Amino acid sequence: MRAPTAGAKLREKMTAALAATGIAGAEFDEYETEALEAACAAADRGEQLQVVYNRELRNNGNPNTLARLSGEIRNCERQRLQFLDRVKLTPDAPKSARHQRAVNARWQRRDRANAPGPVEGVS
Repeated sequence: MRAPTAGAKLREKMTAALAATGIAGAEFDEYETEALEAACAAADRGEQLQVVYNRELRNNGNPNTLARLSGEIRNCERQRLQFLDRVKLTPDAPKSARHQRAVNARWQRRDRANAPGPVEGVS
């Protein structure tokens, strides 16, 4: 049997983390699912590149090749983290009543300042 890929491990971790939130019926929405799939694909690419990098390193590979592979591996890691940042495991915290009052006061001031003045009649 083949060992699970980095992407499969990541998917398992994220699914377990979602289940651990304790929110009944919680599931990833379609955007989060796409982001998770992209993160898993980036993890798999990074893992494949790491195998090539290790092989080159064992065979005293060309330093330019090693540098390029290293850069691509870092890029895959960065992409994975960026995609995972789009996956929310918990709902956003509700805004406090104080925060909402302050925002509403600003909007009301703006609306009063931008309200049209009285229209003068034409004689």
